Amino acid sequence: MKKQFGSGALTAWAILPLGSLAVPCGAAPDPTSITGKLGDAPVITNNPPAVAVAQFIATEGKPFHGSVVAVSSPDGTGVFFQVNFRNLPTDGVCGPYEYHLHERALPPDGNCSAAGGHLDPFQRGQEIPCDINRPQSCQVGDLSGKHGKVAAPNLEFKRYRELYTSLTPDTTAFFANRSVVVHFPNGTRFACANFTSRDFLLDAKGVDGPRFEGLGPGMFGGPAGDLPGVGFGRGLGPWAGPGSGLLPPDGRPWFKRALSLLRM
Repeated sequence: MKKQFGSGALTAWAILPLGSLAVPCGAAPDPTSITGKLGDAPVITNNPPAVAVAQFIATEGKPFHGSVVAVSSPDGTGVFFQVNFRNLPTDGVCGPYEYHLHERALPPDGNCSAAGGHLDPFQRGQEIPCDINRPQSCQVGDLSGKHGKVAAPNLEFKRYRELYTSLTPDTTAFFANRSVVVHFPNGTRFACANFTSRDFLLDAKGVDGPRFEGLGPGMFGGPAGDLPGVGFGRGLGPWAGPGSGLLPPDGRPWFKRALSLLRM
């Protein structure tokens, strides 16, 4: 079962503190001192068990496809992302692609222009590039700025923990009712997709975890075990791959499996 969150953007407004972005005449801003008008983004520590998936579907004349899968971390701190892009164009394209969480969901016609700007609840702006060494100062939605841009043609299962995004509805860093957009190196919007939420199911062994239908093999290849994967896996969730013999006695096994595989 999946459900689509409604669209909507959350913004906040405040008076720009004097000097927060001011620099001497003729000097370039120091990216190590840049922050949002409302300050740096806080680490999200209260994410509930949740999963959100955005899928890019290949079409005639546009073979690009892929997915962005987001799963709450075991302790609620941040969100685990897996990004998989295939068949990014290479002809006439110089430099890597960027991808971001955007502030609005797409309309039924899939028009990427309707996604609005980057998810930026702290009003940092994008004129000055993100400092990868200070991710808290970057736009919340600037995933490629914080975790690396994408070289064509393929990005195969890049995985990381993003500390400043939320899967808690009605919070400013929540993104499961929004979209993700892939940009050409010149900033033009190339592809976009809405996130959908995925529910947790109870498998035949009574092990809780998210289930995905028809999204291909498991996110992480796990050792052979007695829990067959369905789509992205069932029971132990998307981190278990085709199946795993590891069945922790308590808690959410798919969370524990995520930690052991990611080593984070």
